[in-house]
Amino acid sequence: MLSLPQLPYKHRYEVFRDFVTIAACSLHNSLHKDPGREEEYLRIIRDYKKPDRARLTQ
Repeated sequence: MLSLPQLPYKHRYEVFRDFVTIAACSLHNSLHKDPGREEEYLRIIRDYKKPDRARLTQ
């Protein structure tokens, strides 16, 4: 079962939305490299603290 981190600086809706978006970007880029998708991924993940980034991208 998926367990997203609970973060005091982000609402759980935002965390879920960001998780789905970065997962979609990763899947898309694994098949077809798209600089726009990569930039979207990096823009989203940049808003998270380092330990939380690792948990979101596992």
